[in-house]
Amino acid sequence: MKNGVEVSGGTDSLAIASFNPFVSLRWLLDGKTITGATTRGSDELPSRLHALRIYTLNSAWMTFVEHERGSLEAGKLADLAVLDRDYMTAPIDEIAKIESLLTIVGGKIVYAAGPFTNPT
Repeated sequence: MKNGVEVSGGTDSLAIASFNPFVSLRWLLDGKTITGATTRGSDELPSRLHALRIYTLNSAWMTFVEHERGSLEAGKLADLAVLDRDYMTAPIDEIAKIESLLTIVGGKIVYAAGPFTNPT
């Protein structure tokens, strides 16, 4: 990244890992394995905003769909999630525990929990 190389985030180990994107975001932020081993120095860890961009905008760019997804902009798919806590302020070790209360894909609700279960 320091040399201008675009990096994207995600997981390719779904047989043994979670689909939860916040597990990957937590790893981007602290670089620790599931056992707590450090894999990168503090100077190699992105900010929360940069990690989120790695996972969203950069992943869309890597798959040639940045014109339709990866950010909330007019003309793009309306994919978003309402979370149970603030990703930007939650302690890093709790980021993997973040859950969606409402998930919208393509402008349609595909998951609702908590206060969004029974919309009035």
